[in-house]
Amino acid sequence: MRRAAARVIALTGVILFFGCKDNGVVEPGSIAARRSTTPPAPGSTKMSAGCRAVKGDYSMTFVPSSATYGSTAGTLKGALNITEISTFTSLGRSESGIGYDVTASDVLVFGPGDLMYGISTQTWIPVSGAPEGTFTVEGEQTLHGASGAHFGATGTLHVSGTVYPPTEVTFAGYFIMRYEGTLCT
Repeated sequence: MRRAAARVIALTGVILFFGCKDNGVVEPGSIAARRSTTPPAPGSTKMSAGCRAVKGDYSMTFVPSSATYGSTAGTLKGALNITEISTFTSLGRSESGIGYDVTASDVLVFGPGDLMYGISTQTWIPVSGAPEGTFTVEGEQTLHGASGAHFGATGTLHVSGTVYPPTEVTFAGYFIMRYEGTLCT
């Protein structure tokens, strides 16, 4: 019975991850166009003035929602010691048909009134032999505007890690991830 209950919880978590409908989240207007600093081109090792390399780890927990595909909230550690809230805005089968292409609207919270906005695009691939609902994740997060001390900041982060399904202990799915990229202020 416990195994059946765990499977139901895991399947429920996957359903909550992907939800039933889009909530039509509209991103805040891009403030980034007001700044002249831009991240270096992908693959470039030259840093623009006002840009810095950032990397670290983060964990996020799924927050169930009936109005969206779901949301996550968590903390980034390393070069960015902040809170991030992400709302999934689309989900579809990847071109390979093996996993999912996922997009999210992100808000990075540096402090009161000090926010940065972004869009994440990720590919989730099921992990063979792992509990149902476990995925490897690879993607990009494009930071395109901010308020407060980070007004006009931009950046690009490569993200990778694993999504774990809910269990009888956690009752919520979660991510364990790494980020690495460039932040320009």
